[in-house]
Amino acid sequence: MKPVEIHANGIENSWVKSVFTDRTGNVWIGTQGRGVFRYNSREGTYTNFVTNGTSNSIAHNDILTFNEGADGKLWIGTENGGISIYDTHKNSFTTIKNLEGDNSSLSNNSVYYIFRDDHRTCGSEHIRVG
Repeated sequence: MKPVEIHANGIENSWVKSVFTDRTGNVWIGTQGRGVFRYNSREGTYTNFVTNGTSNSIAHNDILTFNEGADGKLWIGTENGGISIYDTHKNSFTTIKNLEGDNSSLSNNSVYYIFRDDHRTCGSEHIRVG
């Protein structure tokens, strides 16, 4: 893989907090306040994902971490937004958040790390966050 030159609108002035390369070679760049930039290494193009307040957008624009599930879905840990899960086939997000009074929900909406279990699985029953 060759080095990525960053010349996408907005990213060159962004505080980059996390970088992740998925199994297809896309580079995911998490920023503070500007959401996620995906660099498509095959096409040399960028896509910016930001929250728009709907249930199928990314939960928050401050991105802390990434991981990829065995199913190819991208798990994104955010600052104060919980976990956004990006489905590449549907081009949409779902969100997992802390729900006050629900002990089975996330313990906190700031997710700094996402680990896969020994079976390399990310899923609400397998996820380990920190």
